[in-house]
Amino acid sequence: MKTRTVDGRIDRLARPQHGVVALADIVGNGITQDQLRARLDRGSLVRLDAGVYRTIGARRSWEQAVLAACLAAGPEALASHRAAAVLWGLIDPPAPVEIVVPYEQCPTPVGALLHRSTDLRQVDVARRRGIPVTNPIRTVGDLGAVAPRLVPTAIERGLYLDRFSVDALQRLVEDLSRPGRRGLGVLRRTLQRRELRGVKSYSPLESTFAAIAATTGVRVEYQYRVELEGRRYVLDFAVPAVKVGVEVDGLETRATRESLDHCDERQNRLVLDGWYLLRYTSTHLRQRRAAIRRELTRLVESRLHSL
Repeated sequence: MKTRTVDGRIDRLARPQHGVVALADIVGNGITQDQLRARLDRGSLVRLDAGVYRTIGARRSWEQAVLAACLAAGPEALASHRAAAVLWGLIDPPAPVEIVVPYEQCPTPVGALLHRSTDLRQVDVARRRGIPVTNPIRTVGDLGAVAPRLVPTAIERGLYLDRFSVDALQRLVEDLSRPGRRGLGVLRRTLQRRELRGVKSYSPLESTFAAIAATTGVRVEYQYRVELEGRRYVLDFAVPAVKVGVEVDGLETRATRESLDHCDERQNRLVLDGWYLLRYTSTHLRQRRAAIRRELTRLVESRLHSL
């Protein structure tokens, strides 16, 4: 009965932590070193790193590895950089097990990339999927130090998911920028080059199209409202003087019969009112940038000549 009670206590500790548990938590719950050794000897616990263990029934996962690295590196270790960006949905997996600590010395966890920070603040600390992690704002600031090409994507996804605002990112740059501080220069330059400036995008695709349109010389308006017969329609982008609209669509936009019917009815009403509409998917925006520039320019020019 005593054995089952000890195993139950360990399981209750590990279950909400992706199946991993730290030595400090085990000892703090009244489990002795002898009881711990007995479970290691019989294989019901597996040592992952110094002072970090996995219950034998726990499924291995990337999240488990990230949390184990945080536990091994000390009480203030956080998932960070690319690992944090994946946890917040700012970039796509896979990502390395990447953590940050605010102290000068600590063991480097097995299989992890360890960063040290002298400006990690309490406000930067969050929790996601049971893992201590840098908050989304700090994550984007750090991301530029290791993967600068991922920063534009992380910004747009974070804005779309309401993880942060453009103003919050700018405040991070102002608060932490200093000579030699890696990452924030990338964030500053990306915000300066962002065609939508401080406006929140309603899809990560919209910022991509805005950047393409900026190279055409055609001035487009973002989230343009059209009133038709008492109903309001919002175009992603528009050149109102010539009634040219542009819609950028993810798969979810037309994923159901109801959404398909709504999109088609909306488009028909706009066309009957004299609007010309161009539609682009994420694949188009990635692979047909030059063609999109030509199509937008040609349509606007032809409309101007027909007026």
